[in-house]
Parts: sequence; C-alpha cells; structure tokens
Amino acid sequence: MALGGGCACGDRRYSFINCRPERQAQILQKTGQVEKNEMTETQRKIQEICCNLGNFLQKKNERYGDAALSPVSIFNKGDASSSITIRLDDKLSRIKNSDELRKNDVVDVAGYLVLLMAANGWINFDEFLD
Repeated sequence: MALGGGCACGDRRYSFINCRPERQAQILQKTGQVEKNEMTETQRKIQEICCNLGNFLQKKNERYGDAALSPVSIFNKGDASSSITIRLDDKLSRIKNSDELRKNDVVDVAGYLVLLMAANGWINFDEFLD
C-alpha cells in the first residue's frame, strides 16, 4: 500500500508518513488535522491515489524519458504545455466519443494534468487553502 512509502515530497521520495516532521506539521495545520491518524477514509483514499499516481508517473517517466516536458518537437513546434494540452484534448475527445469511462482514460487525464502542472511550475497549492 502506498501510504507506507513512495510519494514524491520535494526532490526525495516520501509518503506523508515518512515526510519530515516539519512538513507533516505544515500539512496537518493547513488541513485542520491535529494528528495524521485522524484522517477520514476519504482523506486516506485521496492520499493513496495521489501517491500511486505519482509513483506511476515517475515509472513511466523513467521508462519513456522526459518526452512530455522536453518534447523532441519534430512535428509540433509548441512548448511542453501546448503539447500536453493537445494530448489532453485528444484524450478527452476519445472519452467523449466512448460508450464507457475506463480507468485507463481517467489515469491518462490525471497524468496529463499533473504533467501540465509540472510544465508550468505549479508545484505547491497552499495559496488555495482557506
């Protein structure tokens, strides 16, 4: 299970459980939780999904190279962000024209959105917390 290890936290691999204590305290303070064991089932699922998605994307990046953020630009001369949004448009079009929503399609869209955030340097979202 991903909760025990493997999430990306900064430039080292951690799960929330293995994060530096000061980072855990920041996260808990911003989410209004006193202790990490007070997470709801939904919060645990969110954490596990995000950890698993991060691990999945890192493995794909290792396997296929950094083509999304450093495109070879043979046909498309756009930057990384525009290349990713083209892929997103294609994937969303396929979903729209499909009879069923598949897990693979959802993972692809989520992955492209994470890559788009990385391409734009949108790494931290604390400013959106109330």
